Amino acid sequence: MKRLAVLFPGQGSQYNGMMRENYDLYPIVRQTFEEASDTLGYDMATLCFDGEEERLAQSEVTQPALLTVGLASFRLFVQETQIQPTAAAGHSLGEYTALTCAGVLKFADALQLVRERGRLMVKASTSGLGRMAAVSGIHADKIIRIVERIENGSKRPTIACFNSSQQIVLSGTIEAMTTVEELLSAEGVKMSSLKVSGAFHSPHMATAADEFEDLLSRCLFGKFDFPVISNIEAKPYGMETEDIIQNLKRQMTEPVHWRQTMACLLNRSIDAAVELAPRKTLTRLFKTDYPSFPAYSLEDQADREIVFSSSFKAEYGYSHRDMLAQYLATAVSVRNRCLDYQAYQEYVVAPYRQIENLLLSLERDNAEPSIDQLHKALTVLKNIVLAKGAAEEEYPYPRIEMERMLSR
Repeated sequence: MKRLAVLFPGQGSQYNGMMRENYDLYPIVRQTFEEASDTLGYDMATLCFDGEEERLAQSEVTQPALLTVGLASFRLFVQETQIQPTAAAGHSLGEYTALTCAGVLKFADALQLVRERGRLMVKASTSGLGRMAAVSGIHADKIIRIVERIENGSKRPTIACFNSSQQIVLSGTIEAMTTVEELLSAEGVKMSSLKVSGAFHSPHMATAADEFEDLLSRCLFGKFDFPVISNIEAKPYGMETEDIIQNLKRQMTEPVHWRQTMACLLNRSIDAAVELAPRKTLTRLFKTDYPSFPAYSLEDQADREIVFSSSFKAEYGYSHRDMLAQYLATAVSVRNRCLDYQAYQEYVVAPYRQIENLLLSLERDNAEPSIDQLHKALTVLKNIVLAKGAAEEEYPYPRIEMERMLSR
């Protein structure tokens, strides 16, 4: 089976009408929007489909909206493909979506976190006078040299995102951004303003980051269903809560290393990537540095047809037999605390052999297990874990995804 990563865009990718067509067609999308509305106290669908662009651009509104659209897109992707991602990554705010999809954050908690994150970021951005802009077609080293030519520190912007070898994002006060724009213009380079309301990913966010850390410390984090790549460190998150908190805090003041994040995914032998809604910004960035890499966007109709095709599912999806193999691997990997030899043989080894024999029989006949066999095997796996003295939460995959699939 090939390995696939899912990608989630960040603030600036929002637009009026995002996810409307899928909302009309798929109950799972409507359900996700309704959950967001119940949590936040306003109609998320109306905001995303019929709201004013100016309101949708306000960070405390934008961030929950993008989280909702991203999670709805992920749920739709899983429902239609039954593919288990091997890893996930999100650009800035998109990292919260990735953590939510991976089971680390509950959706309701994540919505409230990112709403407050957006509010604090705007508050810290010199009364909303900061801005961000993308600079394309020029290498990072040259941008750094141009920025360093600005002697007055208050007029010097910060590099906020290393997006690709050909795109950098700058962040700073309006005065600082105007100064660097003049220097870049003299070099024949143009900046493109982003649809954000502050100087994000810069030292201007230090106060917001300190306040946000307190909120993060009160949050409950779950276990990872699949790895999430931190775009601050360009490596997978650690399992410790403090590691998660510090990464999310640092993300507010430090640059997004998206180019290095893409390299990390490739180093982990990822075979393809699918960008979930909205837009296809991350797909384009991937293609900039890796033009032959299979990167797809669900917002591109041609890409969508490929991703939802039976052949794509066959390449990247789990067959039911694959799930049984994962059951066996999970049963072995769970730590054993059962010291009674006879009980271990009866309640661990013998049930394990049941699943193993079923899998061997199916492989011999080149057959797939029935839904009833999968249900029974899942029950056997749960019993094995309990007999070993562990808790069900200690084996998040494949149990969670299997139960989602069987419940549909």
